[in-house]
Amino acid sequence: MENQEKVPVMKPALVYGAIVGLATIVVSLLLYFIDQSFEKWALILGSVVSYGLILLTLVLYRSEYAREVLSYGRVVGMSLMIGLVAGLLTSIYTFSVYSADESYLQDTKYYAIEKMDERLAKTDAKYQEKLSDDQYESFENTMEASRKKAMERIMKSSPVKFAVQSFTSFIFASLLIGLVGGIFLRRKIREPQQI
Repeated sequence: MENQEKVPVMKPALVYGAIVGLATIVVSLLLYFIDQSFEKWALILGSVVSYGLILLTLVLYRSEYAREVLSYGRVVGMSLMIGLVAGLLTSIYTFSVYSADESYLQDTKYYAIEKMDERLAKTDAKYQEKLSDDQYESFENTMEASRKKAMERIMKSSPVKFAVQSFTSFIFASLLIGLVGGIFLRRKIREPQQI
């Protein structure tokens, strides 16, 4: 168990977190400058780069710092710390870009409203066939009230709120990656073989 205690944690978390955060920012900036930030392929690319790099840095941590022993908890903790650093960097970027470019902030709000309307339209179509006229009318009123509240919430969103959302989503994703990746990346203490 002594080997586990000697494995460095803070320095690799800072270095790997900075790598993940800066790579995510570079991809986001490229998509921002070519005006493709809201395209489906761009959103998928951004997620693959961000979350793939977290997993890659965990593999690098294992091979570079924990050659003999690496517990499940250490993998999860390292993933979370990498996510904290990367999330902090990306939230600063998010706040900066939305503060500097008001039209981009408005475009993001409109995109969120468009996606919300698409989900509501699917829900509406699903229940329109299943409910009676009276039930559907009540359901439609409830949906309209929910849409109005959600629109108000989206339109009141500030750069700070988007930055906080960016940070929390990075933390949550890195925790999930650590929980799943820890199953495959952990290394147990090898018992000496009996002759």
